[in-house]
Amino acid sequence: MHVQGSSPLVPDPRSAPQPLSRTRERGPTHADAMLPELGQFALVLALLVSVLQAILPLVGAQRGIAAWTAVARPAAYAQLALVALAFAILTHAFVVQDFSLRYVAQNSNSLLPVMYRYSAVWGAHEGSLLLWALAASAAFLTTLRELAAASRRFDEFVRQLSRFNRRAKGNRSLSHFISED
Repeated sequence: MHVQGSSPLVPDPRSAPQPLSRTRERGPTHADAMLPELGQFALVLALLVSVLQAILPLVGAQRGIAAWTAVARPAAYAQLALVALAFAILTHAFVVQDFSLRYVAQNSNSLLPVMYRYSAVWGAHEGSLLLWALAASAAFLTTLRELAAASRRFDEFVRQLSRFNRRAKGNRSLSHFISED
């Protein structure tokens, strides 16, 4: 039975479904259109910097060219910055739901909460490799910094040892420590 005064063919406007509200987060803007290309360019530059970082310091150390050896640390900083830029751009693409990128379209959806969009960045093969490259770049830079600090400490030790040797040569009671056979 129908409610008095209503027709089965005409729906009650109060019970009609309401249109969905526009609560979805913003999609990619025109300014975001070039970000994926910038991320890829950053990765290509990071590759070139890593090749430079692998070759120049070794050849410089072999040939005794200090300037080539000194390239290692700035190249490590550049590589870390470039890989971090690429990772940040990929993360941005996930957060704004830029489905024009195949990787984002395959590993995300429009209903995914923001918290999970961040973790979706490394949810598949390509993103996890990028995260590993970022971690490896950071670890290499940390290792370089620690080696430089150890080298400075070793240089100071050698200077103190040479001062001790010079003093010991003049003092007969310490001469048995520096016997020159």
